[in-house]
Amino acid sequence: MYSNDRPDIRLMSRPLALPANSFRDLAFLIPDGFREGDLPIPPFLVFFDNTKEAEKAVTYLRTRLPDSLSKKVLWFHSTMTQQYREEQVEAMRQGSVWGLCCTDAFGMGMDIANIETVVQWKATCDMCTLWQRFGRCARGARLRGTAILLVEKKDTAEERQTKALRAAKRKEKTAKVRVGTKRRASSALRGDGQPKRPALADRNLMIREDSPDLEIDAPDIGAAALPETRPLHALKEERRQLYADRTVVETKAKGREQEQAVDDYINAKHIGFACRRIVPTLYFNNDQKQNNSHLLCDTTAPDGCTRCIPPPPCGCCDLCKPDEFLAYHVPAAERPPKTSNKSNIKPYKMSTVDFDLKNALQEWRRRTALIKFNASTVRTLGVRILMSDNILARIVDCAHAGKLTSIEDLSKESGLTKDRINEYGDELVKLILVYHPLPAPPTAVTDNPTRKRAPPRCRACLNVGHNSSSRSCPKRAEARQNTTRNEDIENIPPATIASHSDSRLMPNQARHRESGPPPLASFAPLGPAPFIPAPLAHHLSTTTSTVHHIPTQLSYYYDYPRPPDPS
Repeated sequence: MYSNDRPDIRLMSRPLALPANSFRDLAFLIPDGFREGDLPIPPFLVFFDNTKEAEKAVTYLRTRLPDSLSKKVLWFHSTMTQQYREEQVEAMRQGSVWGLCCTDAFGMGMDIANIETVVQWKATCDMCTLWQRFGRCARGARLRGTAILLVEKKDTAEERQTKALRAAKRKEKTAKVRVGTKRRASSALRGDGQPKRPALADRNLMIREDSPDLEIDAPDIGAAALPETRPLHALKEERRQLYADRTVVETKAKGREQEQAVDDYINAKHIGFACRRIVPTLYFNNDQKQNNSHLLCDTTAPDGCTRCIPPPPCGCCDLCKPDEFLAYHVPAAERPPKTSNKSNIKPYKMSTVDFDLKNALQEWRRRTALIKFNASTVRTLGVRILMSDNILARIVDCAHAGKLTSIEDLSKESGLTKDRINEYGDELVKLILVYHPLPAPPTAVTDNPTRKRAPPRCRACLNVGHNSSSRSCPKRAEARQNTTRNEDIENIPPATIASHSDSRLMPNQARHRESGPPPLASFAPLGPAPFIPAPLAHHLSTTTSTVHHIPTQLSYYYDYPRPPDPS
C-alpha cells in the first residue's frame, strides 16, 4: 500500500461569509471586472451534492463574465447524456471551457491534467469522497493546485461555542426567574412579613463552608470547541482510532450525520492540530505507508522515476501559511445602513400617463437585461433578474405621487439595490421625468398689486377699525356703563325699618283686620301698609312725593308716601 498524500495540493477550509443561496462565496473564481481579451481564468471544478445548486451556481458565475464568454462555465451532472458529458470534458481539457459545476457524475476516470482549483460546496460528504474530489486537482506534471472546502457556519467550532454560551445564559436566566417567582409565591402564602430564607440546595450536594463561591460546571460545548492540552502524540493516536472506527458527529440537520474526520478537518486548529493535513494523514495512515514507488519504477536512477517522483510540497494549508490564501476569501456582508421609511402611496386609479410610464419601464428593463446579461440567461431567468415586477410597480406608484425627482428619491422609494442605483439611476430618473416632469417653478411677482381687503366699519359708531361687537367701540362701552349703573341702583339694600306686629300677614288679611288705613304721613304705621299695584304706584310717584320701597320679612314691597316738606 502506498500513500495517497498530495503535497502538491494546498488545503484550505473556511466558512461561508455570505448567504449560501447567493453563491457569492465563489466570486474569487472569476476576478472582478473580467472582460473579453483578459488572460484566461485557471480551470476549476466546484462539487455539489445537488443538481439545482450546481445550475444556480453556474448562473451566478455567468453574471461575472461578458455575454460572449458565458459558455465558458457549464454545469455537469447525471441528467445529461453521456455524449454531452464527454464533449464537455474534452472541451475543458482543450481549454475552451474554464469551469464546471458538477456532482458525483464527474468522478472516477475523469482525468483532466490542467485543473488548478477544486472547491467542495458545504461539508456534505465523508473524508474518502472529499479526498477523491480534491484529487481531481493538479494532475499534470509539476502543476500545483488548491483544494478548498466551503462550510456553513454551524459546522465551525466558533459558532458551536457561541451557541452553547448563549444557551447557558438563557438557562441561567430562566433558572433565576423561576427561583424568584417561587420565593415571591412562598412569601405571599406566608403573609407573616418574615425575611426570605435562602433557597435550599440539593441534599446530596456537599458544599464546604469555607468556600465562598459555588462552582458551576461549564456547559459541554463539544470536543472541537477548545484546543486540546494533551500531548500531540496522544491526541493523534486517539484521533486515528476514532477515524478507524468511522465515528460520526450527530448534527441537528434532519437525516444528516457528519464524519468525525471531516469535522476535525474543519476545526483542526481547535482540537490542537497546527496543520490541516494531519487529519487526512491520520485518516488514511499515510505516515505509516511507503512512499517510494518512484524508486521501484526506475531502479537505474538514484532519484527514481522522474514521472512518479512525489512533487515538492507547496504551501501545505491555510493554517501553516495563511498569507498565501488571502485571495480565496471574500469580504463579509456589510449590514446595509438604516434608510428612512418609504412613503405611503394611497390607492389611485392609473391614468394614461401612468400606463405609458409602465410600458416604457418594461421596455427599458427588457433592453437593458439583454445588454447586461446574455440572451440565454434572460430566457432562463427572465427580465426580472434585472428588476422585479414589484419594484417596477413601486416606481410607477411613486412617480404618480411625485415622489421620484432625483436619484436619492429613487434609492429611498424604489427598493433597488445600491449597485443598480449606481449603474442605472440616471437613466431611470430621466425616463420618469419624461412622463412626470417636475412642477413649474413659481412665477415672478407681477406689476398688478394684490387686492387688499377693506377694513371693518362699526355699525353703531360708524368708525373704521372695529365692528359693533368689539369692546373698543365707544357706543358699546357707554351702553355697558349705563347697564352697570342701573343694576347698582336696583340692588342697593334699603335701611332697616321697624315693621308692625302684623306686617307678616298678607295684605288681603291685614286689610280685613284693620279699621282703616294708616295715616299717610306716618313712617311707623300701626297697621300694615296698603298693597299698591305697580301701575298705581307709578302714578302716585308722579303725582305725590317720593315713594320709598321698604321690604318686609315676606319679601312684599309696600309703598309709604313721604310727606311733603313743611318748609
